[in-house]
Amino acid sequence: MSIMKDIYFILFFAVIIFSYSSKCHYLKHQLIKQKKYFIKTLCHDFRVSVIAQIRGLDILQRNILHKKDETQLLIEINNSCKYTLDMVTMLTKIYKIETGELLLSNQILNPPQIVSEIFEELKCSALDKNINMKFCFSNTNIYADKESFTKALKIILYTAIQHAETESDINLSFNKNKNIIDIIVNYQGIPIRVKEKKHTLLNDSDFYTVGHDIEMHLCKKIIELHRGKMKFVSEFNNINSFKITIPA
Repeated sequence: MSIMKDIYFILFFAVIIFSYSSKCHYLKHQLIKQKKYFIKTLCHDFRVSVIAQIRGLDILQRNILHKKDETQLLIEINNSCKYTLDMVTMLTKIYKIETGELLLSNQILNPPQIVSEIFEELKCSALDKNINMKFCFSNTNIYADKESFTKALKIILYTAIQHAETESDINLSFNKNKNIIDIIVNYQGIPIRVKEKKHTLLNDSDFYTVGHDIEMHLCKKIIELHRGKMKFVSEFNNINSFKITIPA
């Protein structure tokens, strides 16, 4: 009789465990399904809509060039739409990185060439604050995906420009130390905010500055995808540093 009770007891718990396991599996499946639907909506419905707005605004800009105030308004709206499109694109990339759908095309990259391309894009932002960009490269190349790595470095440099003091220097250095490449961006100015710093180091979805945390999250994911690490260090005299280490 005692043996039968033990058997019933074991069967009872087995049924409970199986029931909870099945429910967890179902909920996980539903969560993945909803996430895929959300990303699909971003990629198609929302993204296509924003692209259509940008094209429409481009046409309007060409047709009212003689009206300065209206042209400036259209430029600002157009820039806002392009920024929204960039945010949507970055969100979808984050998803693809996390699910392993994004395959990197690694190749040997020349740091001075990459930095030159980035600086050309950020030149106006630096000139607006009269910031001097200084670069230091050791004789080393990087094995990485050009598009994604350039994007990550651009995010960091742009963040440094935005936080740096007017008429100050931003220093970027690439150094090889044995089998590790150290990439350091130093600037003098305001440290990134506490939540931004936390988001750089941790997987935190609490956005503080609109769009910026998404960029930092993408940057972190790209560096990790290259088997690297990134951290932010704030020191005395408002000297701040983004430090990246990746395998050589």
